[in-house]
Amino acid sequence: MKEAILDIKGLTVEYRSDSKTIRAIDNMNLTVYKGEVLGIVGESGCGKSTLAMSILNLISSPGYIKDGLIIFDKDINVLRLNEEELNRFRWEKISMVFQAAQNTLNPVTKISEQLNDVISSHPGVNTDIKERVVELCKLVRLDPERVLNVYPHQLSGGMKQRVAMVMALMLEPPLLILDEPTTALDVLTQKQILEILKELHEVKNMAMIFITHDLSIVAEIAERIAIMYAGKIVELASIDEIFYNPKHPYTKGLLKAAPSIVGDIESLVSIPGSPPDLSSLSRGCRFSNRCPFTKDICKEAEPLLTEVLSDHLVACHRWREINE
Repeated sequence: MKEAILDIKGLTVEYRSDSKTIRAIDNMNLTVYKGEVLGIVGESGCGKSTLAMSILNLISSPGYIKDGLIIFDKDINVLRLNEEELNRFRWEKISMVFQAAQNTLNPVTKISEQLNDVISSHPGVNTDIKERVVELCKLVRLDPERVLNVYPHQLSGGMKQRVAMVMALMLEPPLLILDEPTTALDVLTQKQILEILKELHEVKNMAMIFITHDLSIVAEIAERIAIMYAGKIVELASIDEIFYNPKHPYTKGLLKAAPSIVGDIESLVSIPGSPPDLSSLSRGCRFSNRCPFTKDICKEAEPLLTEVLSDHLVACHRWREINE
């Protein structure tokens, strides 16, 4: 039986300004299991990065977590940890590789000093820093002698992303969050990063949450995929179910908009329209204004995320009809 490492229940996150409130995550439930790679996929603005930041309780003003539970390894309620406890929890239990690694590294500090900062901020950790760094550098295909004594600007984008991975892995957390780790990298570097992540997963057997807007990338590494739209999960299933047996119209639209490297060449079809304004949502399905299968019920009642097949969840009133 699969054992949960992270359990999110009823998570609601909002951003407030003088004139309006935007609900970026709305009453979300999600479980991540030990040793699995879960992909989170959706268009820009759907709430993927907000979800990642919430897991580490890093939401800052004007954002705030309005409601919900985030339970790590059965008994740690992340949202109830004080600042000191959070500082120890981050990196030791859950760490994160942010998108745009060049922005996460201090440009005036050598890489070795930045790696040392991770250890010094966790004084109770018993580890040989030099030995650990060398091992991890080799694991992510970096030459320690070349990398450790230079500044970030002396490294390529792909090398900086791998340095960020070393920092995230130094305390051997059981869960790693990757927020668009291949964004802005060329195709060959993307492939290298994905190969490294797959190797890390096999060697360390750590759970991963891989966030991206690109289905073709997540297909390389994930075991399950959660499709997000306008702050909600609209479909959650295994990689094979998402690609070969999608049930939600939005998932189908994403697949049609993604190029395939196998089979016949087909014209790509974009999803018409744009996501709804999260500050003024109408009742009903949030995808109804873009969905070709919309009927009255879709505009009147919001569909619940429901298990329609074994381990396959969908939030759509008409999923059965449109898949017959």
